[in-house]
Amino acid sequence: MPTRMGVIKTLEAFDADFFAVHGKQSDVMDPRTRKLLEVSYEALLDAGVNPATIRGTRTGVFVGGSESDAGGIW
Repeated sequence: MPTRMGVIKTLEAFDADFFAVHGKQSDVMDPRTRKLLEVSYEALLDAGVNPATIRGTRTGVFVGGSESDAGGIW
């Protein structure tokens, strides 16, 4: 365990209805996936994009990731 680390205390706080994810599915989703949805939405807002203007368009979000030993902390 590192001597210092950041911890997201609200990891379980996820608005499944907002993202159109069924509650039971949300309960078993990887926390990283929930965070990815939230941060992707925030990135659109930060870029000045109104998400409603791209709904139904061929817009993609490309993400890279990797595994780590941090999964045991959750």
